[in-house]
Amino acid sequence: MPTDLAVLSACETGQGRLAWGEGIVGLTRALMYAGAPRVLCSLWKVDDAATHALMVKFYAAWRASDGTPNRGVAAALRAAQDHVRAQPQWKHPYYWAGWVVWGLPD
Repeated sequence: MPTDLAVLSACETGQGRLAWGEGIVGLTRALMYAGAPRVLCSLWKVDDAATHALMVKFYAAWRASDGTPNRGVAAALRAAQDHVRAQPQWKHPYYWAGWVVWGLPD
């Protein structure tokens, strides 16, 4: 899989089943075995509107088109989570804390 990052912007995409001696087996692990060095996924059912806002901000920070330097995946996710958390209707961790990056540091 020739990519820097696989993004799974749906509910519970970071979940899997625990296999004895293997760890967590799921879609995230399959994408990493296929060659994606990093996977952005959610750990629980996520709110659609908050996810939309988070993804827009994430991509704007990760691959800036306005001439500002690009951020790494983890820094872009953090900026997106901070943006969502700053909105009064989404300040509760339910709306922003379920998003994680699995894989190699960038």
